[in-house]
Amino acid sequence: MNLLQPLTFETSVTSGPCRWLSKHIKKSIRSTVMCLDWHPNNILLAAGSSDFHCRIFSAYIKEIEEKPGPTAWGAKMPFGEMLLETKDCGGWVHSVSFSPSGDHLAWVAHNSSISVSDATQGKE
Repeated sequence: MNLLQPLTFETSVTSGPCRWLSKHIKKSIRSTVMCLDWHPNNILLAAGSSDFHCRIFSAYIKEIEEKPGPTAWGAKMPFGEMLLETKDCGGWVHSVSFSPSGDHLAWVAHNSSISVSDATQGKE
């Protein structure tokens, strides 16, 4: 699955070929990723999957992006770092969404439950 960051600060006008930097977050997710959502800071990525887990990863690429400030989810954010993993979310995670402030992550699971993780209160 390829998902571009929603906020891009780079623009390009060209008649030649365009280049994109693509990196894989190589963590041991042994199931299908069902949904994704970008954090408002454009650095963190939430993923819900069919293994009943919800995760937040850092997508910070130091070669092309300014160093991000700390968030409620963590201060050190090397590329691919898992900042949150919730287990047994009640079934396949069908949708994930950050709050506008980015301090909360909500998800809905296959058992019709809606859950919220609050990073300012210990993430769970």
